[in-house]
Amino acid sequence: MMELDKVMTVEGVPNLIKIEEADNKILQDSIIDLQLSKEIFEMSKNEENSNGSVFRVIMEYYYKSVKEHNFIWSNLLVKYVGEDYASYYKDVYKFDTVRKLIFLMKS
Repeated sequence: MMELDKVMTVEGVPNLIKIEEADNKILQDSIIDLQLSKEIFEMSKNEENSNGSVFRVIMEYYYKSVKEHNFIWSNLLVKYVGEDYASYYKDVYKFDTVRKLIFLMKS
C-alpha cells in the first residue's frame, strides 16, 4: 500500500488517478499471475532435482506473464495519463492495489 510521503508531485503531470473497476480487475489479475509465476519460477530454479523440460515450461510461462503484465500496465497508463506521460514517467508511475490508484512514486 502506498504511503503518502512517497507520492511525488510534478506540476501538470497526472497523479493519484482512480482507475475503473474493470481495469482494476484486469490489472490485479495480471499482478497475481505474475507473482505466482515468479514464485514457482524461483522455486524451480533452486530445485536440485528439477527436470530441464519442466523448468523450461515454467520459465516460459513466467516470461509470458511478465510480458502480459507489462503490456496491460503500459496500456492502462496510456489510457489514464496519456501516451506522453506514460512514456516519460513509466518507471515512476506505480499502482496502489488497495486504493486502486495510479500515482507517481518518489525515488
